[in-house]
Amino acid sequence: MNPSIIFGLLAMFGWGVGNFTTGVLSKKVDPFKLSFIVHTSALPLTVLLLLFFKYSISIDYFFLLSILGITASSSYFTLSKSLQTGTISVISTIIPIWAIFTSVLSFLFLEEEIYAEKVLGILIVISGVLLVSADFEQIKKKAVVLHAGTAWAFLSAFVMGLHSFLVALFTQKFDWFSVTLTGRIWTFLVFLILAFFSRKRLKNFFIKVPKLVIALILLETIVIAVFNRGLELGEPSVVATIASATPLVAVPLAFIFFKEKLKLYQIFGMLLSIVGIGCLSFGG
Repeated sequence: MNPSIIFGLLAMFGWGVGNFTTGVLSKKVDPFKLSFIVHTSALPLTVLLLLFFKYSISIDYFFLLSILGITASSSYFTLSKSLQTGTISVISTIIPIWAIFTSVLSFLFLEEEIYAEKVLGILIVISGVLLVSADFEQIKKKAVVLHAGTAWAFLSAFVMGLHSFLVALFTQKFDWFSVTLTGRIWTFLVFLILAFFSRKRLKNFFIKVPKLVIALILLETIVIAVFNRGLELGEPSVVATIASATPLVAVPLAFIFFKEKLKLYQIFGMLLSIVGIGCLSFGG
């Protein structure tokens, strides 16, 4: 098995646990406050990795990579807007398609190889993920149309896919750690700007923060590093597709800890995604 597949699986598991944890914390902490704390606190932890890895980006390219901070913060903003103006059942079904955008961009601009097992695997995984994350009963009740929340969700998925593609693009020229740290720095700066315009004192963001946030910060720091390393080692479309299958982790956790019911089509979706991951792992 290609090592990049393992990194993709680790990212899937980490983000799945992270999404579940975020869902728990969002009931206690303001979404922007939570995101600000996580993304700004992840920077010093990433800096600590300088003890083990070398930073190799010149000042000229450093400013070029500012686009990573813009796409990372934009993905948060658009996701927040989609959740504020749309329904969770619809939004959670749309967001996982970010891997499709990463795949298409990689095929077009990175000249990534296309073969039958890969295309089939990607389609099977994403189909399975959509089944796992969808709540068809709620979707039917809401009579899904292209309202503001849905539009924001599609935009968020596109920005997420674009961000992953850009990371893959930059890791072809630079090493994964340099890209990761630079992205962290620019994301940190963008969030500081957003916090300034929110007209809230920075110290207020760190008042009455649940201890579980510390675990989320550590998890986010590790997962981003793991995912970026996977993009450097393997085919971006494959790594992104596997990593996007976070509902395979988050939904079972909700079943275990919150006793949320698993529907038959969700279980089928899990099995379908596992088959798709198998195609991606051993195809080519």
